[in-house]
Amino acid sequence: MVVTVDGTKGLVFKGQLVKNKKNLESGSETKTAKYTKTATKLYVNLAEPDLAASVASKNVDGVGLLRAEFMLAQIGIHPKLFIENNKEDKFVNKLTEKLMMFCKAFGKRPVIYRASDLKSNEYRNLKGGDKYEPKESNPMLGYRGAFRFVKDPDVFKLELAAIEKVRKKYKNLDLM
Repeated sequence: MVVTVDGTKGLVFKGQLVKNKKNLESGSETKTAKYTKTATKLYVNLAEPDLAASVASKNVDGVGLLRAEFMLAQIGIHPKLFIENNKEDKFVNKLTEKLMMFCKAFGKRPVIYRASDLKSNEYRNLKGGDKYEPKESNPMLGYRGAFRFVKDPDVFKLELAAIEKVRKKYKNLDLM
């Protein structure tokens, strides 16, 4: 089935709809405003802090999914090692710094953070990870996400502390 979507009005039409076929065939482009207002919200998925400013400059309504995994991998040290060495503040500060990059770049637009969902094999790759992580035959179905938060909430508490710290300055950060 072919449909035509009018994103400026939030309308969907059955079939193909071409208003000015001549312009389409000649390859001429219609001039549009830098940012086109649509009835549909457009959110991006992001993970890399270095891309925050570039993506925020685009015509998007915010971050619908900010993945924690890349930020944790950039920190490079297993969060439990920070805890064991009484350096929780150092981990919280590192994560806070990365989260603030997104929040600052997106201004008042929402940034929805998904807490860490690293699989055990990915956590094992971090410094100290082999000490804290089980070896699983199928890490995709194993010790990760909400199961990890409930069974051992220490790392999740550090993420919440970072979110709390960020929200003192930026109100656009929310937890998924």
